[in-house]
Amino acid sequence: MVAAALSEISWVAIDPGDSRLSPAHIESVIRSRATALGITIKWLATNPLATGDARYGFLIAADYDLVALKAQVLTELQSETSPFEDELIAAIAGKEQGRLISFPSDINVFTKHTPLEITSRSAIEQVVAVGEELPADAVIETYGYVRPVLYEGKITLFVERQYNGEFAPIEKANPHECCGGAHAPY
Repeated sequence: MVAAALSEISWVAIDPGDSRLSPAHIESVIRSRATALGITIKWLATNPLATGDARYGFLIAADYDLVALKAQVLTELQSETSPFEDELIAAIAGKEQGRLISFPSDINVFTKHTPLEITSRSAIEQVVAVGEELPADAVIETYGYVRPVLYEGKITLFVERQYNGEFAPIEKANPHECCGGAHAPY
């Protein structure tokens, strides 16, 4: 699968402002408003904002005019257009920084895959094992949750070896309390 370059995609950014809503809640608002408008989101990403305390912006791309979606989401979040939106878009379009929640993919995230399957059937450009070389025949169990990040200008899925010798993404849907969610960068 060859996905469009991030710089060739029309993005819309949503800065939730000083909202103390969780990222999961904000994502839910975006998805429910998109569904209500009949919009299928192709790309959904998060990015930390340079200003503010633990603030993240959301980036959306789809084959639709996203003006109405953005307006409805901002209204529901009780936020407004932000001067930081261009900064968010530049970071993702320039492949400098971002965490992808939704992206073009033909892989079934509830099954096991090799690195080649992941990179050839999704927008993920590379799979990197933390702390070791990733064998070409590595088995990667996704556990239904895949959140690649931009790393060195590429959409990258970081994985780690599991107790059974297989690999799994380092970001878990429900991280253990022992690490306090340390596997989720943002």
